Amino acid sequence: MKLKTLAEIAAVGALILAVLQYMKIEPNAIDELPSALQDVANSDVKKIELTLDENEYASNSSIAYALYKAAQGITYTAERNDALEKAVAAALEENDYKLSIQAAREISYSLDMNRVLSMIASKALRERDSVGYAIVAAEFISYSTDKTKTLQKIIAVYEYLAEGGSIDDMPIENNDSLDIYKEIFVFADSDAYLGMNSSEAKDFVDDWLKNRNYQDFLLFKEVFIFSDSSAYLGKNTKSAMEFALSWLEHYTESDFEIFKEAFIFADSSAYLGMNAENATEFAISKVREHKAANKPIQSTPKSGATDR
Repeated sequence: MKLKTLAEIAAVGALILAVLQYMKIEPNAIDELPSALQDVANSDVKKIELTLDENEYASNSSIAYALYKAAQGITYTAERNDALEKAVAAALEENDYKLSIQAAREISYSLDMNRVLSMIASKALRERDSVGYAIVAAEFISYSTDKTKTLQKIIAVYEYLAEGGSIDDMPIENNDSLDIYKEIFVFADSDAYLGMNSSEAKDFVDDWLKNRNYQDFLLFKEVFIFSDSSAYLGKNTKSAMEFALSWLEHYTESDFEIFKEAFIFADSSAYLGMNAENATEFAISKVREHKAANKPIQSTPKSGATDR
């Protein structure tokens, strides 16, 4: 059995419909898999959800979708591509692979599109439920060398699973530490994000990996994108970076979920209608209230008790 992957996602009006059309990859590295593994891979592709429901996104206040729609309204190509990359990054933070793939495919420069699709595939391979999206992302990579490299990673994952292993337990080399280095470097180097020069970006990555871990980076990136976006905090690059670094020092990922929800509520004209500065203060206060309310209660000696 040949493994065939998704061939096209078509946008129809405001509602984007995913159309599954299976086609042979040339050259198809997954054909090297034993037939039993090809069946599993085909099953993974068939069960994933690819339809983008505009009403659903509107109801769940998706940051990624807001960035994606804003990007579509930009006419200047370079700025539009940068905005689409931000939408991809935000979608990956929300574990929304269907949106990340759609946004990546709208990047007009092939080099950037292939790089982003490769990044999507690498992240999708880190969780069992999202492996099918890695195959879809690989299908849209137009450079044969990049596609082959991604397909080889997919093969490695399936072979590891076939041997009874778990993706969570895969050695770091199979999750490709170089990809992690490249992901952080591109974030630092890209004008869409930190806008550093190559030397500064290298120093940033080296320092990050020496003092922090990849999970810290994912939270930093999520906070930065929210802070930098004109749709939300609207900070400049330097201020957004400082805010994100400060968040790592004082708060957690779950705290940020509370912060986002409170900020969007405070900032929305349909609710409190605050400006960005006041909405930020309001959201921070709600995070602090939550932390205080959930702080463990320390027991105190009963009246009359004595130390021994």
